[in-house]
Amino acid sequence: MEIHKLLVVSDLDGTLIPISGVISQNNIDAVHRFLEAGGTFTAATGRSPSIAQPYFEQLSIKTPVIVNNGAAIYDPVEQKNLWWQELPNTFREVVKHIMEAFSEVVVSAVDGQDTHYEVLLHENEHRMSEQMRYTTFVPCMADDLPDACCKIVFMAEGELLDQLEQFVKQLSDDSFCFVRSGGICFEMMAKGISKGAAFKRLVSLCGKQTEYTVAVGDYYNDVEMIENAALGVTLKSGCDAAKRAAKLVVSSCEDDGVAELITMLLCGNMRFDDPKK
Repeated sequence: MEIHKLLVVSDLDGTLIPISGVISQNNIDAVHRFLEAGGTFTAATGRSPSIAQPYFEQLSIKTPVIVNNGAAIYDPVEQKNLWWQELPNTFREVVKHIMEAFSEVVVSAVDGQDTHYEVLLHENEHRMSEQMRYTTFVPCMADDLPDACCKIVFMAEGELLDQLEQFVKQLSDDSFCFVRSGGICFEMMAKGISKGAAFKRLVSLCGKQTEYTVAVGDYYNDVEMIENAALGVTLKSGCDAAKRAAKLVVSSCEDDGVAELITMLLCGNMRFDDPKK
């Protein structure tokens, strides 16, 4: 396999980034070796650009990346979105409907300019704790959210999140898609938006051939991307849906599964038509 033909797209949280929030030196070194060998390595994350940018720099990623769970493609060098998909114009009503039904849920939004909003149900009624404020949020009523919003994030825990997921399945407006993207996050985007759909767009943007693509991820929002790659990969720590979709399972995030994958690719002993493992 000629390394320069390969495009590897990796999820961040739970795949490259463990619970500590610190990418291991082993994973960083492996990515750098792959880049130095002529391969193309990039990321696909549910994070917004500004939140993920330090990791892009740490990994020396120069290729466009998938951000906001596929709602945007971002240039980490120019630090701007190359493309994003706005939510359908009925999104404000849907957000209010959900917030009225689930008063405990914390809601945020992000737009195509990477501005973050804390969505309030009532004036000055903040639900977001200081621990959740990982960036600067503009307080905003749902009715006042800008048209350029590309993603809404509902944050809740345990049974409440399960109930929310069941609730949205009953919505009459099918212009949206919803996906779990982490332990407490449930995200709303335009219908058809996903990491998997953005993966196809990214492959074309990078001038690569689908038969030389690798996608690695661990969670429900990674499944379609794993399925769309020539070699779909998950980790031992991945969810069952990711394991069913993948052709290859590598070590867990905590045990540097991405570094293990890259070593296999650099050794040239990886067949993309390997039977599912």
